[in-house]
Amino acid sequence: MKRSTELANHDGDRGAGDICPGETPAAASLKFTSTDAYPKRPASLSAAECARRTGLTVRALRVYERHGLIEPARSGKGWRCYGPRELQRLNVIVTLKTFGMTLAQIRTLLVTKTPPIARILQMQLRA
Repeated sequence: MKRSTELANHDGDRGAGDICPGETPAAASLKFTSTDAYPKRPASLSAAECARRTGLTVRALRVYERHGLIEPARSGKGWRCYGPRELQRLNVIVTLKTFGMTLAQIRTLLVTKTPPIARILQMQLRA
């Protein structure tokens, strides 16, 4: 069974014709299947596509946004658009959570662009 990654208008996905900042109309309408050898990646992802690629849930993405850990761009219609910056940040968040850090501790670390490893270890030792 082919799995289509076409963006649908449900559970945080963008609707047809909704373009995110930095995305071309061609990328917004991109449709590919898992049988494509090298599918082109859009400049930004919907919440559902971001969740699928990161292994998180859409609900977790919203929790991280509510706690100030990520700030996804918004399309003209208000849909969340996740780009490379948010994906990188989500990888850092997931890694720090596996170290046993709370969202409050992670937010403190993420005030700087890239948290230094020494600072992470100090916070982990205090916990």
